Amino acid sequence: MKKSEAKKGVEKPNNGGEMAEQRPSKSHQDYWKTRIFHPAFTRNGVRVTLPEYSVRIQYIGRRQEFALHTANAAAAAVKARDIYLKVVGAGWDIALAEYKPRKVEKPKVSTVGDFIAAVEKVIVVSPRSFHNYAYALRRIASDLTGLSKSTARLASHQTEAFKAWREKVDAVLLSKITPNKVAEWRTRFVASKKDPKDRRSAGITADSFIRNAKALFGKKIIPNIEKIVDLPDPLPFQGITLGKSVRRFRAEVSAEWLFLTANEELKLDEPEVWKALILCLLSGLRKREADCLMWDQIKLEDARIEIRRTKHFEPKTEESERDIDLTPETVEIIRQFKAGENPNPIFVLHGGVAKPNNSYEYYRANGTPWRTWTRLSRWLRSKGITNPKPIHDLRKLAGSLIHENFGVESARAFLGHSDIQTTSASYVDRKPRVAVTLKLKKPKAVEEEEAL
Repeated sequence: MKKSEAKKGVEKPNNGGEMAEQRPSKSHQDYWKTRIFHPAFTRNGVRVTLPEYSVRIQYIGRRQEFALHTANAAAAAVKARDIYLKVVGAGWDIALAEYKPRKVEKPKVSTVGDFIAAVEKVIVVSPRSFHNYAYALRRIASDLTGLSKSTARLASHQTEAFKAWREKVDAVLLSKITPNKVAEWRTRFVASKKDPKDRRSAGITADSFIRNAKALFGKKIIPNIEKIVDLPDPLPFQGITLGKSVRRFRAEVSAEWLFLTANEELKLDEPEVWKALILCLLSGLRKREADCLMWDQIKLEDARIEIRRTKHFEPKTEESERDIDLTPETVEIIRQFKAGENPNPIFVLHGGVAKPNNSYEYYRANGTPWRTWTRLSRWLRSKGITNPKPIHDLRKLAGSLIHENFGVESARAFLGHSDIQTTSASYVDRKPRVAVTLKLKKPKAVEEEEAL
């Protein structure tokens, strides 16, 4: 035998002294040339053989079939060899993930409704916040496509009229909402108002819609859905910048005057309205915080109110969970609440059942027959408060007093804001007042006359 033949190992003597052909190992593609096959199946009684090869690989007691996706025998043998080496070297799980991945259905999310349904499965916000985000996206889509827009308030979003409008908007293609169209929509939304004050208000409203709708496309959301849904490129709000939409607080009435007037007009005749005003004005509570405030959260002996997560209430943010200090006067007023006639055994305010997971705007104290928040709002407007949310002005008045006496950081903590900029920009009136003072020297003739 020639040395070259011995070096190749083509043949070697067997036990009988005869020459036998050496079989290639499993790490060589030649081994797999005889292991690949054409899959076949019977359809309607007819035997069908596929042109592309497959292979069955067995290793440590496990056997799997792999499609090789080629009709070329040599290429199929090489791929079969590669799969085997991957199984041996990296394990079954990695080999299967690379060469036999599970087929993931990728539904076409082409409508506003489909996108909202997909986001709802992964977003981590309260039901009411998600409802507001979805409404904002639907409102913009409605305006962009010329559908009749819904003027329904959030509280009436269970009406048949709203449901009919939502069904139409949900059928709108998501690709219809582009950054350029959104920017143009904002410009038209603001320009439709003729009065400068109304245009300013419209700009704030438009930015609120955009900000809420944009929350559905957040950085923590898109990675969780982009592998299973098709999204337009660019995303609808990509690159959209908002105006300086800060509705700076300007006190229209004095907090002291409002308190004294309420003490005269509400304390005896409208006790529930009086309680609601005190909770918002003297404690700085949000409307929802006051609506679900329980007696257990009021620590009169320590002169404080604890705002905490309860089975009836979900705080707006982590910073919203806070302790609110009370003055001795406020402690005495709240003590009188509990000593009054027929107090609610659980909540400070009378009202219906608490619904912490409600997706639309709901306040238990505004149910029939109490209508506490409606009556308070009406009373505040009669006293000269014209802002869109008069009850929220009570909280802003409280924040302004804290800011005036203790500084902006104390006001932030008192109000439960995450960002001090929010407190400074929108929740405190600018105090103390400052004015230009000129030290003018009196004319000499005047000084001489005064000296006489």
